[in-house]
Amino acid sequence: MAMEREKSKFIKDHVYPDPPIECGLKVGDTVKWRNDNGVVWENKVVGFDKDVRDRFIYLDTDCYWFPERPDCIFEVNGKPYKAL
Repeated sequence: MAMEREKSKFIKDHVYPDPPIECGLKVGDTVKWRNDNGVVWENKVVGFDKDVRDRFIYLDTDCYWFPERPDCIFEVNGKPYKAL
C-alpha cells in the first residue's frame, strides 16, 4: 500500500502526460519492451519525462521511477513499433 502511494505521488510530481519529443506513444498505451538483460515485459505507459534524454518513457513497473528508452519498445497495443 505504501509503495502505491509513493508511486502515485512520484507520477503526480514528476511525470508529464506528453512526451518531450514525438515518439508515437501516449499515456495508457500497452507496450512490450525488452530490458537491458533481454527480458521481455508488457506494461502500460504512465507518462514521460519533461526533458529529452536517452530514457524518457515511464512505464507501470516496480521501478516506476526509472524511465525507459523508446528503442527498447517493440510493440504498442499489439502492433509492431519502431522508435521514431
